[in-house]
Amino acid sequence: MDELKRSDIIKKCSKTSANHKLKFKEKGGAMDIAKRMGEINDSPIRKFYGLANEAEKNGKKIYYLNIGQPDIQTPSEFFKAVKGFNQSVLAYAPTEGIPELREAISNYS
Repeated sequence: MDELKRSDIIKKCSKTSANHKLKFKEKGGAMDIAKRMGEINDSPIRKFYGLANEAEKNGKKIYYLNIGQPDIQTPSEFFKAVKGFNQSVLAYAPTEGIPELREAISNYS
């Protein structure tokens, strides 16, 4: 399936039929999108990003202080843990949290 932009989906959703569903082909099937998809607003930061890009195209100097990349190196232990992960499902943590992590946080000073 061609990459669909969220804005394209929203435009299509606003033009749906009386049953308020949009159908389009995806891998030989169909996908239903509820009418309320057309009612979802962009987050303020996403709106700002578009305005900033437009200003930049018009020669304005923009300092992006909102979203960025980390300025510190990712610990190698993280990548080792990811590479060593071999479970078929990454389950959610318990609602009350992971006991060992809670204990470690409570002992942090």
